[in-house]
Amino acid sequence: MKKILAIDDNSDNLTLIRYVLQKKMPDYEILLAGSGSEGVHLAQQHLPETILLDIFMPDLSGFEVCSLLKSSDQTKSIPIILVSAYGYDPKIRIKGLNEGADAFIIKPYDAAELVALVRVMLRIKNAEDQLREQNIQLEQTIKRQLKEFSNSEERIHQIAGYANEIFWEVDQTGCFQYISPVVEDVLGFAKGDFTGRKYLWDHSHKDHRKQTKAFFLKLLKKKKKFEREKFLFSAFNGNRVWLAISGFPIFNEQNEFTGYRGASQNITERMLHEEKLSTVINTSIDGFCLIDQQGHIQEVNMAIINMTGYTEEELLQMSIFDLEASNSKRINSHYLSNKEDGHKRFESTHRQKKDNIINVEISINHLGLEKDQRYIFIRDITKEKLAEKARKKDLNRIRNYQKRLKQLNTELVNAEESERKRIAEYIHDGIGQELSIANLKLTSLGKLELLPKVKKTIGEASNLLNEAIKKTRLLSYDLSPPILFELGLLPAIRWKLDQVSDEFNLKCKVISEKERYALDNHLRILIYRILCELLANTGKHAHADKVRVELHEKKDFLYLAVSDNGKGFNYKPTANLSDYGGKGLFSIKERLDSIQGSMQIESRINKGTSVCIKVPLKQ
Repeated sequence: MKKILAIDDNSDNLTLIRYVLQKKMPDYEILLAGSGSEGVHLAQQHLPETILLDIFMPDLSGFEVCSLLKSSDQTKSIPIILVSAYGYDPKIRIKGLNEGADAFIIKPYDAAELVALVRVMLRIKNAEDQLREQNIQLEQTIKRQLKEFSNSEERIHQIAGYANEIFWEVDQTGCFQYISPVVEDVLGFAKGDFTGRKYLWDHSHKDHRKQTKAFFLKLLKKKKKFEREKFLFSAFNGNRVWLAISGFPIFNEQNEFTGYRGASQNITERMLHEEKLSTVINTSIDGFCLIDQQGHIQEVNMAIINMTGYTEEELLQMSIFDLEASNSKRINSHYLSNKEDGHKRFESTHRQKKDNIINVEISINHLGLEKDQRYIFIRDITKEKLAEKARKKDLNRIRNYQKRLKQLNTELVNAEESERKRIAEYIHDGIGQELSIANLKLTSLGKLELLPKVKKTIGEASNLLNEAIKKTRLLSYDLSPPILFELGLLPAIRWKLDQVSDEFNLKCKVISEKERYALDNHLRILIYRILCELLANTGKHAHADKVRVELHEKKDFLYLAVSDNGKGFNYKPTANLSDYGGKGLFSIKERLDSIQGSMQIESRINKGTSVCIKVPLKQ
């Protein structure tokens, strides 16, 4: 039975996971581990189909468990779902994904969502296992076929180097009038045993003698040339010898037929090789057919018979184009490509006898054994295509899930801004007012006739209250600056630059082509918060003394550029933004992605940093 492993130091969480999964997925055994080390041991022992992993555990954290499992060849292919209440934190999610996690689900979770996500992981695992197994089988098959092909080439070269042809001449009855001495090396018989004594079909193998004699007698009547006809002969020592015989009729001056002249080539080694090659082809899991230069099928193996549903007799009456379900001229031309084109491989679709369509991978070779023959190897890849389609479908679901997470992130930002505003109003109108009243009442006591010590204490308390009132007002402005909502974006930027200038001792300059920009509250707040994040990074990390802020509008986009003359850093566009420390830049990119905005960063060591934000005005 296949297994699913859940790892959590909270037994109640494990009990809940087991209950949910056993109810919806009864065919799977649910393994439970109460610690990270126990989870690693169970994963290595049982190799589950997927793992549900808590992050914060006392002995090994979920990140450490994830890293251990993904670094092992034995367990690296097991999908891991991190289950944590901290999944809302992008920093946690990024760290989990960097350690090798495949998905997140946030506590408290919906049972249906948990089951659906587990099933997605199981489908991905199953598809990857199938692809992995097929790749192994393909690699083994290719290695085996390459080895056989290598042996084939070696044998063919040997034949070409050492083959001896027997030249001969026979009269009109087929009796030898001349035969070259090479016959002694090929068949082992003396040359004198043939002349005037033997016929073309003599010494042919006893099992083939009747057919061989019938062929030559018919040929003597037709008086036509023939080329490379294959016949099996018996040598003097009893060995089987294959000869490829070619010949042409000869006539005297009166145009009377007098016999044949020709040559016989020893092709025994090649025929033995072809028998071995035929054995390999017939036992191959891939379909095979041999076609001529017109595409007619001349030879097939059992695999293609099973693949197409046609019998061998039916296939030998067809052409390769009868199997093709595609009408593509490009694909059809591949089958009849010239010999110089060499090996070809491509994908297509074939039609089975019951008109079912299957996906196939075609490999075409010209092995050079016969003129204008093409060796077609056909592999059914329908399951792989279905698995690939399912994988893409699952990936689309994951992308949609990520898109929904970004939408939720946008809603969370909006909710955060509303909460900031509410808290700021509470601090300003509530706590701030109460502190002011308390200060008034306290200072009024100073007008009374009191001891000097008491008056001094009242004065000190009043100073403390004044300082608290200033900090309260500043805090409420930082949380939700009224100037942003009442006067607009540019005045708020100037106010923020004044604040940054005092706090970090920076010379700040703002350049804008307009005084007011027609922005809705959402965009105004987003751009202001991004600016605050960039200015905070500059003040804390850049070691700069100048900051320049530019704001302009072009077509349907608003551009915000923040540049400094600080120490800079070695920025690579392909790097993960979280690698540059903190979550500021990553958070900015996430917010921009949610509104189809973009961010461009330019920075070099000791050359300062420039960040340009592009925001669409129409949402």
